[in-house]
Amino acid sequence: MKKYAKLICTGLSALFGILALVMLALTGMTSTAKGQLVGTVGTKVKLAGLVFGNPKLVGVKTGTTMSFSGGVSIFGLIAFLLLVVGLIAVALNYVYGSKCKYIAFTAAAVLVLAGISMFLVKVAGTDLAGKDTGIPTKFKDIYDGYKLAAGPILFGVFAILSGVSVAGTALVKE
Repeated sequence: MKKYAKLICTGLSALFGILALVMLALTGMTSTAKGQLVGTVGTKVKLAGLVFGNPKLVGVKTGTTMSFSGGVSIFGLIAFLLLVVGLIAVALNYVYGSKCKYIAFTAAAVLVLAGISMFLVKVAGTDLAGKDTGIPTKFKDIYDGYKLAAGPILFGVFAILSGVSVAGTALVKE
């Protein structure tokens, strides 16, 4: 029965980690502003554009797109890399977990850190340059009025749940 508990914890950890990766396809940040002529106007940017750079700001009502080069969120990229390392550690824990419990705790720490880092996706990033103008703009200046959307929040929650699940494998006694 304990072997099945470890298998379930490892499976849940892998599932939550993969779900966190899928969250990159969701909206990363949104912004709304009230205009006098058109009412409330909003823009959104995909989480993948924030994490890997070259984001596209899409107007919610208008459908217009502004493309930028650069603009990699430092904490978003760190969160993605930590999640990948954490998922590799989950696989190593599945293979070598009975010999060394430190793998599970290391994987848990890395995955929780990945989740926390994704909540900081808006804090720092590389400068952006408009594709049309080429004029550099500070990351913080572009995303100052933006709020986190579903993508980074769910990424963070699933990464933390993945870390908690893999820590459960080390806590189950053999």
